[in-house]
Amino acid sequence: MIPVELELEVVTDYLSEGESETSYRYQWAKDGRSILADEVKNEINDGTTPYSTYLRGVIVDGDRGVLLTGRDDTALIVDG
Repeated sequence: MIPVELELEVVTDYLSEGESETSYRYQWAKDGRSILADEVKNEINDGTTPYSTYLRGVIVDGDRGVLLTGRDDTALIVDG
């Protein structure tokens, strides 16, 4: 369950001339579980290049962790 008071953190990095990466991030910890969920949007502001997005997340529960990533129509889950 996501806590109601959870706030969205938005961070934009300017990588080079006309290119930026914006991260929309939620982080929370509850009952011994820590979660980071992140959507990253890469954009080149030239008027013709479409932007791209990908998702990533990490769940840590005690001494176990799961890495989640996705882009376009693919996803990867690593349990460890």
